[in-house]
Amino acid sequence: MYICIVVGAINSGLLDDQLLDEYKQRLENYLMSADKRSCIRRGATCDGRPNDCCNQSACRCNLWGTNCRCQRAGLFQSLGKK
Repeated sequence: MYICIVVGAINSGLLDDQLLDEYKQRLENYLMSADKRSCIRRGATCDGRPNDCCNQSACRCNLWGTNCRCQRAGLFQSLGKK
């Protein structure tokens, strides 16, 4: 009887760890997908959020720093981001 209780407790602990790992993985996937939905698409203004342009895009402004829009990143900008 005692051995069954100990084995049951060990299996329960392993099950809890597996459930916790699965929960963490699902939470990470959910949070990553939330980031993708909140980015600014190309051609949209990025005046208030210069770091939120979608992948392969950069916030570019005119000479005076106004009229900022998300546009395709240049060669050196895309190489610098990793």
